[in-house]
Amino acid sequence: LMLAGTLSGVEMGLALAGIPYSKGGVAEALDYLQFTRKGKVSS
Repeated sequence: LMLAGTLSGVEMGLALAGIPYSKGGVAEALDYLQFTRKGKVSS
């Protein structure tokens, strides 16, 4: 949960500063963590 808040803050800061970035990083990170927890991520 702390990681999700941190990543959300970073994305918000990038958007407010007008720095280009790919949206959706928070969702990607949460998906990765969910599958890693279940042992389903392949390297």
